[in-house]
This record gives sequence, structure tokens and C-alpha cells, in this order.
Amino acid sequence: MNNRIINQMGVYKILLNNSFRQRYTYASGVWIQMLGGILFVFMQGSLWTALIQTGYTDVTLKEMISYVVINAFVSYSTGFNVTSVISDRIQDGMIAIDLILPVKLKWKLFFENIGGNIFDVLFSGISGLITALILYGAAAPVDWWHCIFFVFTVLLGVIISYQIIYIFGLSAFWIVKPWYISILVGGLAKLFGGGVIPLWLYPDWLLPICEILPFRFISYEPIQIYIGNYTMLQSMRCILMQVFWLLALMLLEKLIWTKAGKKVFVQGG
Repeated sequence: MNNRIINQMGVYKILLNNSFRQRYTYASGVWIQMLGGILFVFMQGSLWTALIQTGYTDVTLKEMISYVVINAFVSYSTGFNVTSVISDRIQDGMIAIDLILPVKLKWKLFFENIGGNIFDVLFSGISGLITALILYGAAAPVDWWHCIFFVFTVLLGVIISYQIIYIFGLSAFWIVKPWYISILVGGLAKLFGGGVIPLWLYPDWLLPICEILPFRFISYEPIQIYIGNYTMLQSMRCILMQVFWLLALMLLEKLIWTKAGKKVFVQGG
């Protein structure tokens, strides 16, 4: 059993390395990613400077820049392309091979994506953080324990995000062309998880909906910790809620996967 787990981890490491190297192959791509991160901060700075001057919000520019830049940083690590891959594998018949491989399809897809996410974090996210710190004095952690809690909650947020995307991705077993599922999931995450603007700017009628859904635990709650809006007790509560949602999503995934396994339908190959 131990040898099997070690072998699987070796395969996952190879998948992660390959996906990272694919993005790192061309030096121009690295510079473009870094430039993109810097330009993002410039655009957000200009936008929120104008909005704050009009009285749109009484939040300071430093607080808003911190939020949007950290939110972008987190979003680079939580995006996964799963639905289209599963759909293609089902249609060409390769899903049958995936199901008998010694590594699980779920984690195979995860590590095929996470290398690219790490690339985006390193070259877009960090360049944006540095730019925000230099230009606005923003995006710096309040203190060391907020930073530690932030890193831990982001890691949980990455898994929660992947669980949600993977669950929706399993719809490919029932829907022939689920190309719009990724758009739907991305839209839900941005709307109910504060992916565009922070939840504290949302209207009162929308906040209760956001509070009962798991999307805010992907980025919004970790950011609240990072910028110092949460105490240690509130941060620990956030972690407990993330664990709760993670377990609930895993249970839901298991139920859906059981039904999907009985409905393996090869459309080609």
C-alpha cells in the first residue's frame, strides 16, 4: 500500500512539473505574465481612485487595492479547466482508459492544472503584489499570524474551488456538450464569492445568499484574514467552515461519481 501511494505521488509530481514547464517554455510568456500582473494593478488603481473620489464607497484606496490584488493572486491558484477535458475524454472513448489507470482521474486532472496555476501565481500574482506595495503601500500582510492563516485558508480554498469545478465537470457524463458549464461555474464563483468586488459592497438582499454558499470561502474569507479584518477566533472559525464545506462537497462528489460510473457512455473511439 505504501509503495502504491509513493508511486502515485511520483506520477502526480511529474504531471505538475510537466504542466509548469509547458507554461515556462517560452521566455516571452514569462515576461508577458509579469507585465500583465503589473498592468492589472495600474488599471485597478485608476478605476478605484475614480470610484472612491465619486463617493462610491468610503473604503480607502489602500484597502481596495489590497483586496483586488490579493483576490487576483488567489484567483490565479483556483482556476481549473476540468469540464472540457472530461467531456473530450468521454467523447473520444479515452475515459475508459482513465478509469483503469493506477492514479485517480480526479487528482490526475488536478495536478495537470495546478502546475499552470503555480506559474500564474509566481509571474502574474507576485509581480502584481510587488507593484501594489510600491505604488500604493497596499497588499502587505498585517502581521505574521494573519499571513500564516491566509496561506492555510488559501490552500483549503484551492481544494474547495477544485471540488466545485470537478463536481460540475462530472456533468459531462450526462451532457453531450457542456462547454457552458465552465462559464457558469466561473460566474457563480465571481458573483457569490466576491470575485469582482468585495462582499461588503453588496446589497443587503444578496449577502444572505452569499453566506449560505461555499464560494466565499475560496477567496473572500482568506482575504479578510490577510488584510486584518478578522481576529484569530474568526480566522479559526473560517477554517472550520472550510473543512465543513470540503467534507460536504466530497460527499456530494462521491454520490455523483457513483451514478456517473454506472452511466459511462462512450460516444466515439
